[in-house]
Amino acid sequence: MQIEDDHMDGSKVQAIQEKLKNVQLSKENNTDNDRKMKSDEQFKADQQPLIMRNIYIIIDATKSSKINDFKPSRLSVIIKNLPQFITKFLLHNPLSQIGVGTAEQYACKHLLDFKSSSIDMDKYLNTIKATSESGFSIAACLQSALYAFSQTQAHTQSSVLLITSSPYSDDKMNLESILNQCERAQIRVDIISFCGVIRILQSITRRTNGEYLSPINEEEFQQLLHKFVIPSHINNEQIYQLVKVGFPSSHVLSQPTLCTCHFKLVYHFFKCPRCLSKICSPPMICPTCEIWVTQPFQILRPTNELQLYRKMQEDQSLCFGCSSITDFSAQCYQCSNNVIFLITKQGFVQDVADFFNIK
Repeated sequence: MQIEDDHMDGSKVQAIQEKLKNVQLSKENNTDNDRKMKSDEQFKADQQPLIMRNIYIIIDATKSSKINDFKPSRLSVIIKNLPQFITKFLLHNPLSQIGVGTAEQYACKHLLDFKSSSIDMDKYLNTIKATSESGFSIAACLQSALYAFSQTQAHTQSSVLLITSSPYSDDKMNLESILNQCERAQIRVDIISFCGVIRILQSITRRTNGEYLSPINEEEFQQLLHKFVIPSHINNEQIYQLVKVGFPSSHVLSQPTLCTCHFKLVYHFFKCPRCLSKICSPPMICPTCEIWVTQPFQILRPTNELQLYRKMQEDQSLCFGCSSITDFSAQCYQCSNNVIFLITKQGFVQDVADFFNIK
């Protein structure tokens, strides 16, 4: 009888131990699930939404742009700082484009079509010369921007960046009607003015959810200009649009060949996966088949890269494919790609090998 009681007590103890073990496993599973959910939520929160942006830069080239309170002149300061802004904008906004126009003699002259490459941008900007007459018209500028955006994709975020030196706007057109069209098209208007606050221009930025900024020196102008690299707001209205994107293959030849995007002789080019056109500087819209041609790392750039840099040791690098920290080697431990683009703690980008199996 004693043996049976001992056997029953042992069975109860074993059953209790099994229950406790199951409870512990359940808690661990729940903890792991919670951690995974938090990790997923944090990952989603850290990701920068990929916004396709079209920005139309309008430069005031009227008589007032010759004023030399900014040395050597207001227009010279604008042309000097714009190339750096355009390069940075296209780097942080893949699948986005920039167009350029100039305001002169009561009109807005279209200087550069929307493009996604900063190549030869200096050449176009250096052709801008200040006129000897006044005649700045904000209505003409917005009318030109409306026409320029009508030629682009409708699902992109459109904005105008107007850099003006004029203390007033002399409009020959109906400004109210044009402004209503901008509001219906959801075109944001941002203005940088070298003349302080101008009421009519400030009211336009308020109506279009834009910003009105006025620098006092060249350093502040640089800072204000770079505020527009990252979008300051995201439209809550979701637009679902199929965007065709092609990942090109890279080729290097011993003899130069002609690229289809700039008609220049190049040794290194990228081949469009759809029409096999030779492109020298992705990301860009293929001039032949009109699909976006870009490299994967250019559209997979998370916002927490700077946080990752802080965690990196001197002998570690950051994989541009999956944004994970790894030792300097020819293989990323996280995404297991044999050849990767790495950026070191010192900030040097190193093309270790062909990350995308480029031939």
